[in-house]
Amino acid sequence: WGEHGAEAVRERLQVRLVSNQPTAEPLLRALAEARILLEGPSPPTGTKRLLDGLTSDSEAEVRRLYDASGLQSQEFLDFVRVLDLTGQGEDSVDLQRLRLVQELGLAATVDPTRGVRALERLIAIDAGPHGVGSHGLTRSDVLAALGVVIEADLFPAPARFTPPDDPILVGEAAALADQIVGAGRAPVIAHGPAGVGKTTTLLQVRRHLPEESEVIAYDSFGEGSYLDPGSERHTPRRALVQLTNELAARFGTPFLLERDLDRPDLFQRFRDALGRAGQLVPEGAVVVVAVDAADNAAYAAQREGDESFVPRLLRAPLPASVRLLVTCRTHRIADLSAPEGTIEHELRGFDRDATETHIRRRFPEATDAEVGAIHVKTGGRGRSLANPRVQAYVLGASATVAEAVASAAATPQKIFDDLFASAVEQAPDAARALDWVGALVAMGRPAPVASFAALTGQPVLAARRFVRALEPGVLLEGSGSDATVGFRDEDFETDLRDRVGSVALAAAHARIADALLPVAE
Repeated sequence: WGEHGAEAVRERLQVRLVSNQPTAEPLLRALAEARILLEGPSPPTGTKRLLDGLTSDSEAEVRRLYDASGLQSQEFLDFVRVLDLTGQGEDSVDLQRLRLVQELGLAATVDPTRGVRALERLIAIDAGPHGVGSHGLTRSDVLAALGVVIEADLFPAPARFTPPDDPILVGEAAALADQIVGAGRAPVIAHGPAGVGKTTTLLQVRRHLPEESEVIAYDSFGEGSYLDPGSERHTPRRALVQLTNELAARFGTPFLLERDLDRPDLFQRFRDALGRAGQLVPEGAVVVVAVDAADNAAYAAQREGDESFVPRLLRAPLPASVRLLVTCRTHRIADLSAPEGTIEHELRGFDRDATETHIRRRFPEATDAEVGAIHVKTGGRGRSLANPRVQAYVLGASATVAEAVASAAATPQKIFDDLFASAVEQAPDAARALDWVGALVAMGRPAPVASFAALTGQPVLAARRFVRALEPGVLLEGSGSDATVGFRDEDFETDLRDRVGSVALAAAHARIADALLPVAE
């Protein structure tokens, strides 16, 4: 009290009496009347003034409590402020325990009886002599009692989407939303070529869905981390735990806490959560489970000899108000093993208006003719629309609108060639540049620039220059010793991976292992 001050303690402290015996109504009314005076604009400064301001019946009740308390005048006022008798008349301990078992069963998919016992023991220890010095139970304490070692176990594959701060709204998002709502129980595959804007469109879908609809998005790419050891975003365990607990956080459905469920049980728990979530949205609204870059999950599963969660998810029966959307590249649709009846929705990119917005954000002075030229050269011909990613590379690498017009006809591969060539210029020779690129591809994402520098034997500033030479194909975030680098998209990462080759990439992994070995020891 003396350390923190009376006001701070009053704001945070509550003294609550819990009993299965009811509180006398006259006392409850008297305390309520006293609190009105204490919380008013001119609160009494002593118990006598408080008593003088009460009605006769309330004055008698409060005086009796004051005499029994043995507290000083000011202490009694503070006591009245924090006293809470609403816990009177509660159910018996056994009945409360039973209800807690029921509530825990609704909140988490653990054995509720065992979970309640663990929580009771945790509370008893913290409230007893062994809890001296404790600052109270935390969320991590409660999760640990329920068998969750770290909070990351609840959300093992969080989304790493990096949408622009001010995205360009595209008409394709509205069309896709209409397709999703009208699909009924049929899954929808939104597909298109590299760079067409599949992720951006997915993230814009929600604004075009019926009011109070929700989108639960799963990120299969993870800024390129989907191939990192320990990531495994393609596996049923990580994907279904992430999705089930996203639903729990959004809708209050049970959290999935068990660590030893097999694949059928994982899918069943996920379907149960979907069913409950679908019942919680109002009529006409939908819950959309959206899996972005599903073809990356298929590729990772094939490479690792694992099972991807996507094919079974596409075959899972959906509740009436639930929809399923996945995105992938057109040439990889077959890799998803989608069932018959799946709806394929092609995404085609920026129309002329979106291209104009895109260009004039970078070059406000661009003329209509220059906008038209860039639109056509980046794919906007006839039925085809312009490729947003190609435009982003062109605009990001051009100093003037004239330069953008001249370079817009280049294919993405030509742009990748230019980015790689600019990185080579930052290295002593092409072979060394290839080694450095191999290290960058092999590292987990986002990779600390300082670690990249140490791995390649460069000063941090030189490493940063090398990384910056690869922009906009990479994302450089932060500054100084906290700077990190990741890949903007899969295309550029794949291009660099192919340039390095499997032998050099294996050597890069070996160098990383050698660097980490002393730390592990």
